[in-house]
Amino acid sequence: MHTRTNPSRRLGGLRLERLECRDNPNGTVTASLSAGGMLSLTGDGLDNSVEIGVSASGAIVTGLNGTQVTIGGGGSLNGSINAINASLGAGNDGVVLDAAGAGFALSGNAKFALGGGDNSLSVSGSGPLDINGRLTVMGGGGTDSIDLSGGANNSIGSANFALGAGTNTATVGAVTIAGAAGLQVSAAGNDTVTLNGTMVPVGNVSVFAGADATLDVNGSVAIAHRVRVAGQVADVNVAGGSMGSLSVSGGLLAGDSASVSVSGTAGVSAGVRVNGFDASVDVTGGTFTVGGNVAVSAMDSATLHTGSGTTLDLGGRVAVSALADASVDASGTSLSVGSNLAVSALKKADVTLGTSGSAEVHGSLRVNGGMAGSSVTANANLTVDDNTSLLLMGGDNMVSLGDGSADANLKGNLVVITGSGTDTVTLDRSVVAGHTVINLGSGADSLTVINGSTFDADAVINLGAGADVLAVANTIGATAGVTFNGRAVIQTGAGDDTVGLGLSLLAGGTIFNNVAFNAPNNILNLMPGADVFSQLTSQFTGDLRFVGKA
Repeated sequence: MHTRTNPSRRLGGLRLERLECRDNPNGTVTASLSAGGMLSLTGDGLDNSVEIGVSASGAIVTGLNGTQVTIGGGGSLNGSINAINASLGAGNDGVVLDAAGAGFALSGNAKFALGGGDNSLSVSGSGPLDINGRLTVMGGGGTDSIDLSGGANNSIGSANFALGAGTNTATVGAVTIAGAAGLQVSAAGNDTVTLNGTMVPVGNVSVFAGADATLDVNGSVAIAHRVRVAGQVADVNVAGGSMGSLSVSGGLLAGDSASVSVSGTAGVSAGVRVNGFDASVDVTGGTFTVGGNVAVSAMDSATLHTGSGTTLDLGGRVAVSALADASVDASGTSLSVGSNLAVSALKKADVTLGTSGSAEVHGSLRVNGGMAGSSVTANANLTVDDNTSLLLMGGDNMVSLGDGSADANLKGNLVVITGSGTDTVTLDRSVVAGHTVINLGSGADSLTVINGSTFDADAVINLGAGADVLAVANTIGATAGVTFNGRAVIQTGAGDDTVGLGLSLLAGGTIFNNVAFNAPNNILNLMPGADVFSQLTSQFTGDLRFVGKA
């Protein structure tokens, strides 16, 4: 059989034709300018990066890192630019605002929706950045970065950064944020906001994070009104500047915290409030001045601390409180509290006032301890204008007021009350202008009063139950005697107590080991127990009557 081939079905050789290149891994941004002066930028979901310049004749949008820029609608970007609305979509996007030359100026708002991915917005050039309206930057779930430290003489009406989840940073340099809305930063993840020379003359500053929130305040920052920082972990680091008020809130679960760390001279004109599971204010350098009240409160541990060489000047009330441990440690150059200083805890309260200069409480000093043993220590630089109340409760407590080098001045009443435990109380050249009540409760307690301590009003001392020791002006090497100018009533309580009232010359004392009872009807009441007291080895003057076994 013979088969014929149809010519119309005969195939020629295969060949490839080169198509136009469509590869653009960094995407395309479409730009358009409306008749009303709105510059719109739309990304395509890839990694878009652009630089935007604004001049009197229009806008210049330049693609960076391979990004192409097309003009939408066949128009141009020539004309007056009043506002910007950019939506770049998913991908790792970057926006640079070109402030070179005459700068970057908008009379209206600028909004940048950067979408998901790792995004950035920054300012280049040395000219002024001037956005008269609101600057809004929105990010997604990546790591976002905003840097407004470029340019010079910068001004923004207000700023709102909503950065979503991820680890985000925002740096604001020498920018004046002039509007009432101020600066607001929020994220579902971690936020770190740094202010360097930023001025906020009218509005507030807020930093809110779903996880960790950090605010760094540096240089000549001036925020006239409220600063609020909140997160599971909320930290404010202050190296300088001024604020109207400061509120820092951490979470209330174990591991959460809120802190204020001051490393340079700074001020808050109103109050400071710090609260969280753990809460702290730590002044490590310079002078920290607060015009209003200071409150540090925590579920677990609350701390107010000043380091060497620092000055803490607080104009209002100071309250440090915790369900577990609360502490105040003033070890700097000086401390001034304009009103009351209160420290309280259900477990343990510790107060150390060891400044090298004055430590002045212009109201009352009140310490409420818990059941685990508390301590109050102050050197000779202490002055309390109103009452001093130390209610230390259970555990082994320790009180030491004065160090013998000068008078520690307690200008109101002095109350010291302890519970069970081994308590130690020392008054070393302490001068009490008001009434004194010391009740040491049960336990093997000791009370030592030496070196010119003076009680100008009535004093009641009760050693409580237990084997207690009372030592008044009976220390070898004392520099001055002890004086009771008001009526004194001393009661040992049940137990085997040892009482020393001065130290006679026969026992090795000097004239500085005398106890002077200058008011009538003073009483020493030796309660049941094997008490030890000897008039032969004592040294006292005035009207002292003995009740009980003496």
